[in-house]
Amino acid sequence: MCAMPSPTPRDGRPYGVSHPRRRARTAMRPRRRTGPSGSPRPDPDDLGPPMTAGTLCVTAEPRPGHRVRLRCLGSIDHEAGPELSRYIQHWVEVSCCVVLDLSGVDRLDASGLSALMIGLHHAERRDGHLRLGRRPSPAADRLLARSGVRTVFEDADAARPCPHRCR
Repeated sequence: MCAMPSPTPRDGRPYGVSHPRRRARTAMRPRRRTGPSGSPRPDPDDLGPPMTAGTLCVTAEPRPGHRVRLRCLGSIDHEAGPELSRYIQHWVEVSCCVVLDLSGVDRLDASGLSALMIGLHHAERRDGHLRLGRRPSPAADRLLARSGVRTVFEDADAARPCPHRCR
């Protein structure tokens, strides 16, 4: 029976032990309530190109009430999940309310659900708001309902404003 040594970085300290001269990485950054140009919500010019990863394409559309709708087309799977998670986190930083439109999603797997949950937790930590669109595709809705993730997200209702009263 051979014992494997525990993994350590090059400087010999075990993982999780910070360097005495380095600042801890747990410091919170202040929440940005403005877009890249300084406006209260993102300018259409600042939206940038759509995100593409694997067979997924996500476009950002500004909505009334300082919200952004992320329209997803394609498969949210292990290829696209991490990139989608980063894209959602970016838009949570820029806008206080992000609506995910999953009506064009033809496939959703566990890593896609993980990306959605990471985005939701990021929004909660940043005092933002992440909602699901009202009509996800049947394939997406089936997995959201079976996994229980559907109950964690709020539905985006056009008649109800963002609870954070984004300015």
